[in-house]
Amino acid sequence: MENVLLSQLSLHQQPCKIKVRICRIWESTTPYSKGDIFSLDCLLVDKEEFSMQATIRKQDAEDLKCRITEGKVYVIEKFSVIPTRKKFVAVDRYYMIQLSKSTQFTEVEDDSEGIPLHSFNFSTFYEINKKQHNDSILTDVVGKIAAIGEITHRYISQSLPPIRNLEIEDFERTTMPATLWDRFATDFDEANIYEEEKSTPIIIILAGMTVRTESTFIDMLSIEDIF
Repeated sequence: MENVLLSQLSLHQQPCKIKVRICRIWESTTPYSKGDIFSLDCLLVDKEEFSMQATIRKQDAEDLKCRITEGKVYVIEKFSVIPTRKKFVAVDRYYMIQLSKSTQFTEVEDDSEGIPLHSFNFSTFYEINKKQHNDSILTDVVGKIAAIGEITHRYISQSLPPIRNLEIEDFERTTMPATLWDRFATDFDEANIYEEEKSTPIIIILAGMTVRTESTFIDMLSIEDIF
């Protein structure tokens, strides 16, 4: 059976194989969910640089976490093609892939086809300003770190998760705030960034952000990953 490209998949897909890199894995959650997840999700990309989201139901998440590794290339079989969600998706597609306990993963050691390591759909600061409370497609943004705040805590749904505020700057030297939550706030290596910044500007990619308005500024939160 030949591999099918992601762009060729449809809702009436016959059983097939895809060869893709799992370039991101994240737990779909919000600061309001008290650590509970909705699903485990992945961003897949193939040799044509076409990306598609894959989702894993909450009840299958722990099993599949042990079988896949972010950054590796797999041939994947026994999956379903389903309509994309209406909210909180990483890429704008009609369909997404659903993986389950019966899905088969065969790791590919030799990636001779040069499948990209990452896939992003960057928004400009101008575009982000127009996306307030539009949660259909999550936001990827790149910029220079302009300021790093201290870890604080915000009262959300009867809990006090840690947060850290950043300011990032685009090539026009416009700044925009971003808020890191939970482990992204606590794992952020502030000391190393300040040390590296002495010799070169530090560029950061924030992937899978939601956009909110607080007072008079835009606040980007609920992040998938940092690069």
